[in-house]
This record gives sequence, structure tokens and C-alpha cells, in this order.
Amino acid sequence: MWGVCFKMKAIICDLDGTLCESRKSIKKDSGKLITELSNKYHFIIITGGSWHRFPEQVFGKVGDCTLHCFSSMGTEYRVFKKIKGKMYVKEVYKHHLSDVQKFGIRYAVNCLADNVSKLSAEAWKFEDKGGTVTFSATGKDAPLFLKKDFDPTGEKRRSWIKIMKEERMLPFDVKVQVGGNTSLDFMLKGGGKKHALSYFMEKNKLKEKDVIYFGDSIFENGNDEEVMGFIPYKQVNNPQETYELLRQIK
Repeated sequence: MWGVCFKMKAIICDLDGTLCESRKSIKKDSGKLITELSNKYHFIIITGGSWHRFPEQVFGKVGDCTLHCFSSMGTEYRVFKKIKGKMYVKEVYKHHLSDVQKFGIRYAVNCLADNVSKLSAEAWKFEDKGGTVTFSATGKDAPLFLKKDFDPTGEKRRSWIKIMKEERMLPFDVKVQVGGNTSLDFMLKGGGKKHALSYFMEKNKLKEKDVIYFGDSIFENGNDEEVMGFIPYKQVNNPQETYELLRQIK
């Protein structure tokens, strides 16, 4: 046992790289475990991905349960329920970037082009998720082995972020973080995982000791960085490690 607080009330998980491989579905036995845990604790899934990926990646694999789903780096929040096999979704909030902010993001990345090695045309197809814009250096649909080999430590993308900050390329009200295996995630400065989880914890009267967070990018400029110094967390290297730890909670 790794010191789980037995008074814990909420389990929070990143999705890609934590509950499943990038853009892949969770496995059937994993869905069963999530279902069991969600009937004992608040179960929150928060991802940099867009909302439309939840049904394919998660919902079809779980049983009757309630899941709190934050998409686009927490800028969208919906509650998912499955009752006797029927699925229901309630939207709680949605905060999107403006067209002007999205233009500024594209402009900043294009300015960055001279500082990065040559990338394929697929890399320049930005993924607009409403609350976030994602730039994937390999293209979002590249094979997983190519994604994992591109920048496994995140060092390359952190150097890109440093350049953008030093050169003040981004709109003043937009921030950027390392995301997934190859991505940069852009969002409002008032958004992000910490903001979303603060909202959830306040709404449900949860304190720091009541929650635990699992993520694969808990490092400087990573898309899980904001939980550092905010709530208890466990850094994981892959979904298998996540589920080994979740079974200990069970």
C-alpha cells in the first residue's frame, strides 16, 4: 500500500497516457474497475482532449456509474451518468477561446516555425477544441510509436514554450503547456486543470486531503503541472501503472 488516505472522497485522473494510451479506449476490465470506484468515490476524468472523444474512449466500457468529465483542459465540464445501461449527460459549464485568441495562437506557432526542426504538413493542422487549441508536432493521427519517440521527456517542447514566452509571441491572456506525447495545448490563462478542479472541490466541499490525482505529465510545463503544490498526486508512466495503484484503493 502506498499511503492512500482512507478518508479520501475523490479520485481524479488524466485520460491519455494515464487511463488509456493516446487516443485509445480504456480496456473492458479497466472500465469495470472505474465503475466500482465511482460508486464509492467521486470519480473525475480531466483531459486536454475534446469532449467528443469521451464516448469512444470511456463511456462504452463502463457500467452504471457517475463520472465527472472535464474536457479541453478543464474548460468544459459535463456530468455523465449511466443508469440501467442508458446514458445521460448534463453540461455544467463551457468556456471557449475567442476567434481573435485562436488567431493569435496560430500566429505564435507560425512564428515559432523557424526555431523548430522541419515538421510534416500534418503538424500544422491545429486541433480546435473550443476551450483549447492543440498543436501536435507529429500530427494528431500519427502512429503511437512515432508519437512516443518524438519527445519522450518533453524537453523539446519545453524549449519551444521558453522561446514563445521570451519573445512574447502569445496573446497576453493565453497560456501554453506541454500536452500528450507530442502536443502543445493553448488555453485561457484563467483556465486549466487547477481552475477546473478548484471549482469542483469548492462545489462539493472537498479539501486537499480528500482527493488524489493521477497523471503522466506532472512536470514543469506539462499538462498536469498545475496539480503540483495544489493537491496530492501520483505520477504514473503508463495506464498499467495507474490501474495497479487504483486497485490498491479498491
